[in-house]
Amino acid sequence: GKTVATTVIYQYFKRQGKTVAIVKPFQTGRDERTKRYPDLAWFEDHLQIDVISYVTLPRPASPHFALKEKNQTICIDTLVQQINEVIVTHDITLIEGAGGLAVPLFEEEQGYTMTTDFIRALNVPVILVNESGLGAIHDAVTTYTYAKAEQLMIAAVLFNRFDETNDLHQDNIQTTMQLLGHTYYGVIPP
Repeated sequence: GKTVATTVIYQYFKRQGKTVAIVKPFQTGRDERTKRYPDLAWFEDHLQIDVISYVTLPRPASPHFALKEKNQTICIDTLVQQINEVIVTHDITLIEGAGGLAVPLFEEEQGYTMTTDFIRALNVPVILVNESGLGAIHDAVTTYTYAKAEQLMIAAVLFNRFDETNDLHQDNIQTTMQLLGHTYYGVIPP
């Protein structure tokens, strides 16, 4: 979902002549057969680019768990600074999350630092990536509502694997956008 959407957005802006970087701050789940991380490998294979990733952990798990297992700690301020250095040197910087908005990235004494905390620290808009088929309305409305409650700037909702000949897909998007009252959306075909 997110990786394909990031690829499509990357290609769109590259065709516009923009300098584009992809950052995947947290990447878990190395494929032990290939010794590669599947999302990073996708970008290398399909876009012929190296994606910037700061925290790579072999365990396929939430970043907070994989970090705890390795007894590693993270400084959110350092990550924000590193990503801001990328942002100022590119026209467009796409930052792909790990999991979803409600994913804990790491745990400290005062509690969890969630993906939403990280997004707010970066002060960047969010493109929500959603499926188009069965369950799409619930997933989109729930994620959007959570993002708004977390005071995130939502730039758009992007529906992945959209089949224009499928009446359910068409209705899911129309209904979702009516429910959200949000006018910016896009579709990615299968």
